Amino acid sequence: MIWLAGQQLYGGRYVIERVLGEGGFGITYLATDKQGKQVVIKTVKDEVLNATNVRSLRNKYQRDFENEALRLSLCRHRHIVQIENAFHEDKLPCMVMEYIEGEDLWQRVNRQGILSETEALLYIHQIAEALIVIHEKGLLHRDIKPHNILLRHSTDKMNQLEAVLIDFGMAREFIPDIALTQTQQLTHCFAPIEQYAKEAKRGEFTDIYALAATLYYILTKQLPTPAPARAARDILKPPQEFNSSISDVVNQAILQGMEFHSEDRPQSVIDWLNLWEFNLSERRKILPVTSVDIKIRRILWVDDNPANPGERITELRNRGIEVILATSTNEAMDILLSDSFHPDVVISDLVRFEEGEYRVDAGILLIKIIRGAGITVPIFVYSAPWRVASMKEEVLAAGGSSIFASPVELFNLLLTYISPVENKPNIINNSDNLISSVEINYSKLSNLLAAGKWQEADEATRSLMLQVFSREEEDWLNEQQIEQFPCEDLHTIDQLWLKYSNGQFGFSIQKRIWLECGGKPDAGYETYRIFVERIGWRVDGNWLSWFDLTFSLNAPEGHLPLGLGRGMVDFGLAFLSRVESCGL
Repeated sequence: MIWLAGQQLYGGRYVIERVLGEGGFGITYLATDKQGKQVVIKTVKDEVLNATNVRSLRNKYQRDFENEALRLSLCRHRHIVQIENAFHEDKLPCMVMEYIEGEDLWQRVNRQGILSETEALLYIHQIAEALIVIHEKGLLHRDIKPHNILLRHSTDKMNQLEAVLIDFGMAREFIPDIALTQTQQLTHCFAPIEQYAKEAKRGEFTDIYALAATLYYILTKQLPTPAPARAARDILKPPQEFNSSISDVVNQAILQGMEFHSEDRPQSVIDWLNLWEFNLSERRKILPVTSVDIKIRRILWVDDNPANPGERITELRNRGIEVILATSTNEAMDILLSDSFHPDVVISDLVRFEEGEYRVDAGILLIKIIRGAGITVPIFVYSAPWRVASMKEEVLAAGGSSIFASPVELFNLLLTYISPVENKPNIINNSDNLISSVEINYSKLSNLLAAGKWQEADEATRSLMLQVFSREEEDWLNEQQIEQFPCEDLHTIDQLWLKYSNGQFGFSIQKRIWLECGGKPDAGYETYRIFVERIGWRVDGNWLSWFDLTFSLNAPEGHLPLGLGRGMVDFGLAFLSRVESCGL
């Protein structure tokens, strides 16, 4: 039985639009939820569960399906398809996932031909980041291939594409250095030899082989030699034989990632990335930091993805440094040319998506604009080391103070210019290194956000903010209390939301959007209306209740946290003013 268009599921919460795809055991549908948002619903075919010849395996199919939902819920990352719900309909297990509109890498290569090395490495790096999260959970994907990597429009910029890993149906647990028995499901040409054995050692190197094979294909449009054929001495041809424009570093990284014997491959995703991102011989050639005589107390940090420097920014703020984050060249210049913030140093990533396109020299452009405006503040730039090695001279020629092979390397330098922050009374660090000036414990909020429980986390945020002034019974704060809200606690709440939403949610995100909407200290209702419509609290002229908000990463940027509920204009303006004065 196939569900027809218009059929309602789960008590009317979802309405079927059409079938998206059908496999041997499962079927996926496009549906809409109660807010009108499109989602994907995946389920097991009822004829599979009821077929006489597989009835004995019914429990296994249902268990595997439910395990897939569990694995997806554990692996939350910008470049992993997100699960939003799970339920049963007519005894069929159902999984609700975000709908990603776009083609996969297989379709893209077959439609337009091989990808440029820059574009290919961008997508592969994004999937590598997703795999790091998956492996940290003790899981292997086991089916990395071009078909399982979708390209969607970025949630940050409408005219750019980003890669998303899908299909966790074959994901399984692994224990390093232990031979485990697993089903022999695989995709020829992309699966390493150990996946053909029922019992074998498997580890991160298993997914690395498939990821390297995927890079091989999208750069050559040639299927790699299947592992069994290689076992029969059929040679894997270097990808450069099919595409001479592939760099030597990338060519070698692909071959090392696809070494036949697992022990000869890089043993972690980071190790494999280091082959083409961290070329050690080139790193030694990177010029040391230009000597500058500064004492850093204020930093303007420019990065189009706030999650990239998130932990470093948190640590700097913990040390008493005021850090303002800008996500574009225009926003950075607005801050620099204003009278409200005078940084001691500007930090910028080299590569950004700006004005709808991928720019490898965005950091250099920012340096030139800053210097052209007569601003002499030191400017440090960072990026992937292979870009740093090739563009260091341009950065220094444009007026940059230095260029670094990673934000970690840069962060270590910054610490040499920062005086240790004095110990302050009443500021505590809990086990998660969370800071409060009034001894509030934020570990529960941290755990809820880490688990992707956005609605519970928003409720907890509200409760914790009321606790700051012991206002749980009154259930609201007045404007004076908002103006006195401790900056340390605002920073802690903001950084938790930033970290676990990959830069999608947080007070600092709301502040940036507020400024983009023309927010000023004397702004009134009209500006605030534009702001709340931009972040999705007001839709089609109607204010949404808390229960109608979108508690998922598919929500508009800045949609969460609602915190104490800023529906009243005066309250909202006061809170945004406090966020800005605290330097978020």
